[in-house]
Amino acid sequence: MNSDNYICVAFCLLATTFIFLLPPALRSEDDFTFELEEIKKKPVEFGGYIELKFEHLDVDPGAALTKITFGDQPPSAINRFSPSLQIDGSYITGITSLNWLLKTG
Repeated sequence: MNSDNYICVAFCLLATTFIFLLPPALRSEDDFTFELEEIKKKPVEFGGYIELKFEHLDVDPGAALTKITFGDQPPSAINRFSPSLQIDGSYITGITSLNWLLKTG
């Protein structure tokens, strides 16, 4: 047997060992409990995110578009900082709901 066959046999033995020994080790000993209050939808929900993005662009002074855009004195680089913010939420009572979304950026 060459080394590729040994690797294949070793892998098969390892896989077989995991298939038979791993499931009993993963078995949970605790009883499952379920409370309806844990998943009940709340009347007010909030969410959102903040994103800060920085971009650095090197400008090729010999490019034709650079000369058209910037003229005779093109910058060597352009740095841009872009913040954005989104806040959303909802209020639900009965069959009525009020949803809001605030976006900037």
